[in-house]
Amino acid sequence: MHLKRFSQTEEFSEKLNTIVDFPLIGLYMSLYAAEDIVPCPYNLYAMSNHSGTTYSGHYTAYCGHLYTKIWHEYNDSLVSSMSSSSLVSGDAFILFNKPEADLKYEQRDGDSVKGNCSVADPCTLCTVHYSADNHDMFNTVVEKQKTQVYPVPAAHSAPVQN
Repeated sequence: MHLKRFSQTEEFSEKLNTIVDFPLIGLYMSLYAAEDIVPCPYNLYAMSNHSGTTYSGHYTAYCGHLYTKIWHEYNDSLVSSMSSSSLVSGDAFILFNKPEADLKYEQRDGDSVKGNCSVADPCTLCTVHYSADNHDMFNTVVEKQKTQVYPVPAAHSAPVQN
């Protein structure tokens, strides 16, 4: 999602530093999509920032670690951990979101393993069932369901009327 940070008029351009409050998890875009789209939440996993002016500025990036969920700031050759409370700022420029993925399960017993992992997009739930052991080797079955996977929160169930 690109946030407009530069305003161009006939005479000059300026950097817009308005703070746009966005959720880190559970962003629903269904209010702004076609009516037949099944709502699902999107979670922030990275962002690009711009500080400075239209004539002189600096770009940095924030990325959340896939497994530890710890956020890191990438500033030229420096990488440092940061608090997620620092993500929303007037420097946020491009937000990278992905659909929620959940429903992970795995069970191990000696040399055998079985489990599944499900990923949802706006219209489909895709589940991969897998198993592996010394006798049957590795087996997978992919199941796809067209379904509404995520309930729509009450606050997001209908467009706001002015």
